[in-house]
Amino acid sequence: MNPANAVIELEKVGRSFDSAAGMVCVLRSVDLVIMPGDFAIITGPSGSGKTTMLNITCLMEHPSEGRVLFDGEEVSALSERRMSEIRKHRIGVVFQRFHLLTGRTVLDNVLFRFRYLEHRPSEARDRSMEALSIVGMQGVCDRSARVLSAGEMQRVAIARAVALRPYLLVADEPTGNLDRASAEGVMKCFDELNAQGITILMVTHNEELLSHASRHFICRDGAILDAGNPSRG
Repeated sequence: MNPANAVIELEKVGRSFDSAAGMVCVLRSVDLVIMPGDFAIITGPSGSGKTTMLNITCLMEHPSEGRVLFDGEEVSALSERRMSEIRKHRIGVVFQRFHLLTGRTVLDNVLFRFRYLEHRPSEARDRSMEALSIVGMQGVCDRSARVLSAGEMQRVAIARAVALRPYLLVADEPTGNLDRASAEGVMKCFDELNAQGITILMVTHNEELLSHASRHFICRDGAILDAGNPSRG
């Protein structure tokens, strides 16, 4: 494994917060390398630092110490504006809560990904429909988002996240609000996206989902342990 080719690399990353009781250390000297084509899943108990690490990985938060490199570029000290530009074009994010515009159509929700970007309307529509096709939602593109099931809403959220073909797709508990059948449908979408070359980094409490991963990391007490390839036991 050559870190120089990594999609994302964390080097000795730490994150601390001020609180009424004093400084709280959430991450402690974390090293993490995600390579192109990985489907990496991070598990760990609540409060272990998983979400904070994910926020740093998708450039939504600065580390208190250490370095973050994205596609070979050091990004840990970039301005908020520059980090936002990288997120817009090169990182897709899927959350546990779907964050859809429920008063708009399925297609409108995916097109929202193109706001403030310089794409022709026809190109934005074509890319949005392609993303909806990947997640099996192209047939309901004119349906209002408010009438969708939870699993359908999450699939639309995935389509929105990948409409710009990001280098990295980050998912924070994407099946946490879904029943088993809906969760499996969402994981099949992730499998297909990964097979198409999109690198995925996911946080979950559900260890049954490890069967989809090529790499497994365990977050505990602000540290990361590389648990290897789940398919190899």
